[in-house]
Amino acid sequence: MVNRFSSNHHLEQESALALRRHFASRTTEFLVPLNRYLNTLIPAATSSMFPTQRMKRFNENDFFVTLKSHGSPLPFKSNGKQREFYERWFKSPGFGVWLAKQEELVEAALRQR
Repeated sequence: MVNRFSSNHHLEQESALALRRHFASRTTEFLVPLNRYLNTLIPAATSSMFPTQRMKRFNENDFFVTLKSHGSPLPFKSNGKQREFYERWFKSPGFGVWLAKQEELVEAALRQR
């Protein structure tokens, strides 16, 4: 006799894992254009003679230029929807927290050069 609880529990775990994978994949795809742009803000390694080198400031217009040039792995119905999606992200509190963390990581790496 099959234990229904065990079978349902296993299905729930599988479903939760599939959902977690889906959102992790979408998050990674969402961050591709942002990370690509952030890499352009990091001073070149040849600039290490200057210990006060800092990451350039994030500029939404410049981000959208790179987004238009390179696109995003996320599927959008139109470029307008894509832009609107990222504009909403920039206005959210989560963006400020994410950007501050990225700047912190870059600054720490620059200090170690």
